[in-house]
Amino acid sequence: MQERAEKNGLEGFSDHELLEMLLFYARPRVDTNPIAHELINTFGSVKGVLDAGTDDLCRVDGVGPAAANLIKLIPELLRRYELCALRKTVCYNEMEKIAAFMHPCFIGLDTERLYLALFNSRMNLLDCVLISEGSVNATDSSLRKISELILNKRATCVVLAHNHPQGVAFPSEADLCTTSTIQEFLRPLNVSILEHFIFNDHRYYPIMFHHFKALRPTRASGLYSADFYDRFYRDLKKEGEIQPLFAKDVEKCKENEQKSQD
Repeated sequence: MQERAEKNGLEGFSDHELLEMLLFYARPRVDTNPIAHELINTFGSVKGVLDAGTDDLCRVDGVGPAAANLIKLIPELLRRYELCALRKTVCYNEMEKIAAFMHPCFIGLDTERLYLALFNSRMNLLDCVLISEGSVNATDSSLRKISELILNKRATCVVLAHNHPQGVAFPSEADLCTTSTIQEFLRPLNVSILEHFIFNDHRYYPIMFHHFKALRPTRASGLYSADFYDRFYRDLKKEGEIQPLFAKDVEKCKENEQKSQD
């Protein structure tokens, strides 16, 4: 297989053959072909394999911790590759640009993560940092970490983003409370939250736009004018639904959320 790859490249390999070759580096003395077939059969596709948790992977016969960790390296490397590529965008003055940049942070995750993207006054990206994992809430440690990052990077505005891996791209009461707490915490620093995204698969929901419009900075505050926000949200429909990049049908998300509450 190595000779074939060196001679003809990897394009002609089937999904299970690519997994078979990958697994060889973790199990060099084992026939990895049946293991690769079993992974595809168990999880349905290459995406399903890469998205599976380490414990679930280890339940497949022939996949031990070393092989599972090797498989989990792939989506993590892909996330970082995409983030490096997207950093080349110079000015993030539109919501879609920021959503496109932050979406790869959540590819293949089965737990909640909260990220903070920091920008200067020209909307250049200064950094994007993982704040917490496991649950999204405004703890003292996360608030302290956010303030330290803002001061160290000299950021003038931030964007929050977290995922709902098992739910819909719609905010819970806890999400709204966390957003409000962080917003109030940042007010004395004269730093605004431009947006707080919820990602789920290929959908996202902008919390600030739908729930905090009245609290957004205005021209009088000396931060961001109404003209800035008109441009920032220029691809939103009049009724507030998101045009396709990753998301649309916000009303459907609302209906699903209401059904789950009922």
